[in-house]
Amino acid sequence: MVDLMTPSFGLIIWNIIIFLCAIYFLSKYAWTPIIKFIENREQQIINSITNANKIKQQFILLDQQQKKILQEAIYKRDSIIKEAMQIKNNIQKKAINDGILAQRKIINETKRMLKIEKEIAIQEIKNQIGSVSITIAEKILKKELNNKDLSQEKFIDNFLKTL
Repeated sequence: MVDLMTPSFGLIIWNIIIFLCAIYFLSKYAWTPIIKFIENREQQIINSITNANKIKQQFILLDQQQKKILQEAIYKRDSIIKEAMQIKNNIQKKAINDGILAQRKIINETKRMLKIEKEIAIQEIKNQIGSVSITIAEKILKKELNNKDLSQEKFIDNFLKTL
C-alpha cells in the first residue's frame, strides 16, 4: 500500500522524459503556429482598430463638412429669400408709383379735356347767344322797319354811310 503512494525512481524518470518530449513536440509543431496565429490575429485587430479610428475621423470630418454645407445652404437660402422680398417690395413700390403717376396723368388729361370742352361749350353758347341776339335784333329791326318812318330810313342810311 505504501508503494502506491510513493512512486519509484524509474517511473519519475520516464515521466520526466515523456514530459520533455511532449514539450519539445508541442513547442515545435503546436506552440509556434499557435503563437504566430495569435500574433497575426493581434496585428489584424490592431489594424482594424486603426482603420476604425481613421474611418471615425473621416466621418467626423464629413459630418463637419455636412454641417458647414448645410449652414452655407441655409445662409444662401436666407439671402435669396431676403433678396426676393426686396425685389418684391421694389416692384410693389414701383407699381404703386407708376399707378399714382398714371392716375395723375389721367386726372390731368381729364381736367385738360374738361377745360377744352368747357371752353368749346362756352364758345358755342356765346355763338348761340350771338345768333339769337342777331335774330332778335333782326326781328326787332324788321318790325320797326315795317312800321317805318321816313326820318328813320334817312337816319339808317346816314348811319350806314358813315359805317
